[in-house]
Parts: sequence; structure tokens; C-alpha cells
Amino acid sequence: MAAATDAHNVALAAMRSEINTQFAAAVVGASVVIAAAVVMIKKPQTVGGVEAATLETAAVAIARTVGTFFTSLNGITFASAALATGGLATIAGLAILITSMDDHNDAAVPTLGGSDPITKEIARNIADHANGRAEQGDGTHYVPGVAAGDLAEYVRKVLDGEIETEQRHDLRGGRVAYWDPARGALVIENGNGGTVFTPPEGREKFEDLD
Repeated sequence: MAAATDAHNVALAAMRSEINTQFAAAVVGASVVIAAAVVMIKKPQTVGGVEAATLETAAVAIARTVGTFFTSLNGITFASAALATGGLATIAGLAILITSMDDHNDAAVPTLGGSDPITKEIARNIADHANGRAEQGDGTHYVPGVAAGDLAEYVRKVLDGEIETEQRHDLRGGRVAYWDPARGALVIENGNGGTVFTPPEGREKFEDLD
């Protein structure tokens, strides 16, 4: 009995040690994800601002649990100074993505296919209008299976004829309507803009436009 108990205690101690090691590794991994997310900023020179403070707060909070294993990993500390000098990039297996952003826009501008810049501009304007309506709570300004960020490219393909649609060129004001039967979506081109939505009435809405 004594021998069995001792063997059990040894195995239990080994299991606890392994759990502690794996927990520490998991926390470090999660912390690296937090750090990498913080590094995804518009301009690297802003790292000394709010982003760095956020990183510092997260690092300190988790460090209380893991101790020196986290705060000093291969000589790299998760502080703003290390982040500013690219210290995080030296951690084995860590890939940090610096997102390319438009300096004149707070949001990334999606890259569209096609070759006509006017069509691209119209497609973006239509998508922006529809996404804006959706954000305001309009439940029809979307296209099934198309994410908001991909909506401009979907519209661009419709306008360029890359998606098979039925069209009407007889609407008032020179508007053009495109009905996508595969997705049940309606694109209306109106000058330099327009809209795209999924009408509850389906194709009937397309037919009733004037």
C-alpha cells in the first residue's frame, strides 16, 4: 500500500508540474497574441501612446500570475521600450503584422479588381451607402454570403458584368438596376453612387422599379 501511495504521489507531482508548465506557456502565448494585436497600429511611431499603455497594463496583470517566466522571456520584457525597438519580433515563432493603412482614412480601403477607376469609385460609394444603412439598423442593406468589407468588390463585379445579372436601363433619372438572382440582391447605380440591398419582395422589387 505504501509503495502504491508513493508512486501515486510522484505521478501526481509530475502531473501538477506539467500543468503548471503548460499553463505558463498558454498564458505567454495569449500574451503574445495581445502584444501582436497592439502592434497592428496605423503608424509604428505612435507605439509610445495609448497602444503601449494598453500592452503594459496587460503584461503587468498577467505577470503577477506567472512571475519571471513571463516577464523575462529570453531577455525580452513586454514593455513599451522593447516594443518600440522591435524586441517582440525576436521571440521565437512570433510573426508581427504591421497593417498597411491609408494615411488619409482611418479605415483600410479594400483593393478592388477591374481596370476602370470610375467603376471602382462607384462601387465603393454604393457599398459605403449600403454599409452605412446596415450600421443604422436597416436589415435589408446586405448581400447574403458577402461580408461588409467585401461588398465593394461584389458591386464592382456586378457593374463590370463579372456576375450574371438581369439589368434595367429604363429607370427615371438615368438609374440602372442589376438583379442578382443567385443571391437575391439588387444593385441600383445612380450617377456616382447608388445602393445595394436584398429586398424582401425578391425579384418583384426589381420589376416594380420606375
